[in-house]
Amino acid sequence: MIEIKPYGPEWEKAHSDFALRHWTKTRRRIPSYIYWKFRSKPGVSTHSFLLAVDGSKVIGQFGVIPVWLQVEGERIAAQWACDLMIDPEYRGQGVAQLLYEAAHANCPITLGSDPSPSASKSMKRMGYQSLSGGFKYVFPYRLGDLLRYKKKSIPVLNWIPNPFLVAVRLFSIFNRSLYQEISPNKYTSHKTSFDLSVVGIEQDDSFVAWRYPSFENYYSGVRCFSTNFGLSFSGYFQNDRFYVASYTAQTYKELWKMLQHLLLLKSNSQGSIRILASNHLVDKRLRRLGFIRFGTPTEIIFYTADLSLKKLLLTKTFFYTYIDSDENI
Repeated sequence: MIEIKPYGPEWEKAHSDFALRHWTKTRRRIPSYIYWKFRSKPGVSTHSFLLAVDGSKVIGQFGVIPVWLQVEGERIAAQWACDLMIDPEYRGQGVAQLLYEAAHANCPITLGSDPSPSASKSMKRMGYQSLSGGFKYVFPYRLGDLLRYKKKSIPVLNWIPNPFLVAVRLFSIFNRSLYQEISPNKYTSHKTSFDLSVVGIEQDDSFVAWRYPSFENYYSGVRCFSTNFGLSFSGYFQNDRFYVASYTAQTYKELWKMLQHLLLLKSNSQGSIRILASNHLVDKRLRRLGFIRFGTPTEIIFYTADLSLKKLLLTKTFFYTYIDSDENI
C-alpha cells in the first residue's frame, strides 16, 4: 500500500536510492542538504519534505519549503512547492495527488514559481491558479549574447564586450562606487512592506538566517551591499551569473549606480546579471540601461482551499525575488 511519510532518519537511505535514480546532482540525496533546504533540523521528521513510499521503497517525493506570505499587512503561513518526482512505474496511479493532499494539509496556501509544462499541467488539475510575478531581465556581458537574446546570432561577436558594459566601466573610472559590502544581519531591505495591491514573502529574521548564509559546498549564500545614504541591494553568483535578489534603486541614476557596482564585482567580462523588475517604472528604466526583458513575466501559481483568500489573491500581483523560493538551491 502506498503511504505518505515525512522525510527523516529512517528514510534517508531509501530516499538516497530514489534520488540516485532520478538526479545526477549529488546534493539531491545528501541528508544534511535536504534538512537545510527544507528548513528542518537534522535527524528529525521533516514535514516540509514528503515521501511516497510503497513498503520500504521510496517511489515519490514533494518538497514544500515553509515561508510567511504577507497579504495586506497580515502574515499567512505558506510554503513553496518544489521537487515533485514520481517513479515512472507508479505514475498514473494517483501518487502525485496523495502528495499534493498531504502537502496542502500543512498550511493555508501553497505556492510555486515558473513550473515546468508538465508540473504546471499537474498542479492546475489540482486547483492551482496563476499570478504575475514581474518580468525577468538579463544584462549580458558579451555583444554576441546580447544579440542572441534579441533572436540574432553572429558568432564573430561572441567575444566582444556589450557596449553598455564598456560605457559603465568607463564611467566608473571617474565615479567611484559608493556601495560597500555588509553582513546579512545589517541588511534591512529584505524587510519589505507591501502596498495593498501586492503580496509577497516576508523575509523575517529566521528567513534571513536560513537563506542568506552559505551552506557547506552546495550554496554560496547571499551577498549584501549598501551606501551611506540608504541604497542597498543583495544577490548571489551562480556560475558566471549574478542574480540580484532585492534592491532599493528606483531612478535611472540609482539603477545606473547599482549596475556600476555589479559590474565591478567580476574581473572578467563573461556571464550576465539577472534581475526582476520591482514595478512598472523600473521595468521601463532597466530596458533603457541595456537590460533585455524576457518575453513572459514570472508565473507564480498558488493553491488554497480558503475561498475568500483565493478571491483576494486573484486581485493582487506578486512581488517575487530570486530567493523567495528554492530557485538555484
